[in-house]
Amino acid sequence: KHGKPAEEPPLTTTSVAVTPGPASFSYGDTLAFTASVGPTTPPAPTGSVSLWEGDPTDPASRELASSPIVGGQATFTTSALPAGENLVYALYAGDSNYAGSEGVQAVNVNPVPLSIVARDQSVTVGAPMPAFTFTAAGFVNGETESVFTTPPVCTSTAKQDASGNDTSPPGSYPITCSGAVDPNYGFVYTPGTLTVSAPS
Repeated sequence: KHGKPAEEPPLTTTSVAVTPGPASFSYGDTLAFTASVGPTTPPAPTGSVSLWEGDPTDPASRELASSPIVGGQATFTTSALPAGENLVYALYAGDSNYAGSEGVQAVNVNPVPLSIVARDQSVTVGAPMPAFTFTAAGFVNGETESVFTTPPVCTSTAKQDASGNDTSPPGSYPITCSGAVDPNYGFVYTPGTLTVSAPS
């Protein structure tokens, strides 16, 4: 006689929602997610739910957080979502009574403005041209200039010779920065001034 086939555990349903939603979010904002796992009739699903940026089966995805199920729900907060359109998955692995399931929520995150200000500089006619540098303000998540995919480059309309010495006459010349790249930031540039003085 053949034994009775093992019964598959009952299925569950998992949904995930971001609150407040739908809404407009910016990079660095703390987003709250609630994953609801059913059924709600006893015995209720137990265990925990993990929150993922991207499909958990994709090697490029990453786990953002894990939270226990309480009253049929698991709650999360995260500020780690990058700018752009994100698919956030809530993955319930199942327990001794229920099979696992997953839910997905699309979340659009906007880049945040980052201020790039060219530092003022001065030089004497014929002297070596100073380096043109900048200050950056507006980073979130504790980040610094090290996150730039491409840092900005600052230049001036003042002229210099092959040795890097100023050849422009006395006066004021703009210093402008451009070219910064980072998908999580939108750049706002403020020029500086190069003051060229006559030799004493």
